Amino acid sequence: MGGRLVPAGGGAAYQSKILTVTVSETHGMEVETSVFTQTGRSYTELLFPIEVDNLGKNDDVFRFYTKSQRPSNGDDWDIWFTNDAGETKSEFSIPAMQQATINMYVRVPDVANWEFTEIEVEITNLEDNNNADGNGDGLPDNKRALEFRAVKSNVEYSMDLRLGDGEYNSVTIDNRAAVVILAPDGSMTFSFWVENTGDEDDFALIEISGLEGVASRQIYVDGEIYDGRVQIQKGYAIWNLTDKFQI
Repeated sequence: MGGRLVPAGGGAAYQSKILTVTVSETHGMEVETSVFTQTGRSYTELLFPIEVDNLGKNDDVFRFYTKSQRPSNGDDWDIWFTNDAGETKSEFSIPAMQQATINMYVRVPDVANWEFTEIEVEITNLEDNNNADGNGDGLPDNKRALEFRAVKSNVEYSMDLRLGDGEYNSVTIDNRAAVVILAPDGSMTFSFWVENTGDEDDFALIEISGLEGVASRQIYVDGEIYDGRVQIQKGYAIWNLTDKFQI
């Protein structure tokens, strides 16, 4: 940054100086996950997504470390970490003020049904040397920890979904895909059903994707706004689901 002292009436500068301003490094992080427990059959790979927010003003490197593992029986289960590019490693660079998803995979070994392992994962910002515990979580502020549980289960969980009545422009013969053409300010409502084809009672979690920022979308169950999940008994289906789109 430069500065000059000049006469009020104009002319050459009396004096000029060059000032150097140094911006100190700042670091911060938030870590969260939406999945703490997963089940799977022997030799399957369970996925636990971990969201990491780099809240600092610097590109930082974060190390993922299996701090402890407590299997209910036998040896430790295989664990590894990957990024969205599929790279398997333990240290990941995240740009300043950006978020990244790091996936933890756990391979289920050939153990008895309902055997499990409890896993504690520690995430460390290697560029941050702040060892204080300002947030009172029992860890230095450059670390975060999450606990997970992986369970061996031969129970099959599955759902089937089909489209029902609706004013479609076209629909496939298996009622799994349809095309709707709407004019501006147009809307349409269609029904669909979800069947629990698994071995146990379960909850159906329904998400709508596409047309973000273009159309409003809303799901109704029994005429009420869908609140996030629907319980369906095994071998049964929920028929009276409707979805309304408006552009």
